[in-house]
Amino acid sequence: MKRDAVVVEHASFAPSRRAEVVLEDVDAAATAGRITVVVGANAAGKTTLLRSLAGLLPVPTGRVTIEIDGRPRMPWSLPVRRRAAHLAVLPQRVRLAAGFGVEESVAMGRHALPRRPERVAEAIERWALGDLRERSVDTLSVGQQQRVGLARTMAQHEAGGVLVLDEPFAPLDLRETARAVGVLRDAAAAGATVIASVHDLGLASRFGDDVWLLERGRLIASGSAGEVLV
Repeated sequence: MKRDAVVVEHASFAPSRRAEVVLEDVDAAATAGRITVVVGANAAGKTTLLRSLAGLLPVPTGRVTIEIDGRPRMPWSLPVRRRAAHLAVLPQRVRLAAGFGVEESVAMGRHALPRRPERVAEAIERWALGDLRERSVDTLSVGQQQRVGLARTMAQHEAGGVLVLDEPFAPLDLRETARAVGVLRDAAAAGATVIASVHDLGLASRFGDDVWLLERGRLIASGSAGEVLV
């Protein structure tokens, strides 16, 4: 089984090519089989960091790599299909194509990968979307749409790959948050490298194995949740 990991080496991050750097000299690693939680105040740079880890934003200095079969590769350098097989991303604001049903939307997670209907069915079941599978995503609540986005991401995710999740719990109620924690813990137990931003520090301490703490454009602490969130 592949067991990818993410390594950040003295990297800076900016929200666009023309924007000023918002994070500087970040040096950290996220390990396969563990959940790394990114925490910090609003505007600390969490979303910019996660988007860069996913290869969606430039890294002006330093580098970000995914270790694939023991070899470091920059995410944005990977062909689309290979990137999709190793890296699945949930953005902060889930975007679902209007007019499509829940099942169709979840299946879109496989658009760059071989079709696996059983993976789509499994994701729908894990996120308790069976009763909604024929509903148009336009008719769903924000929390339900978030679950569809999570199911789509997990339908794409291949065991042992990287999951990058920006505020995955924000629109969820307590029951659905507990469900999400369970699904992501299972993914980590199966070898995934899970990196997620979390606003609630109490939830972060219960959910994360490791923590990256951002403050004023710097990574000021990284380590186990017990060490950082004391």
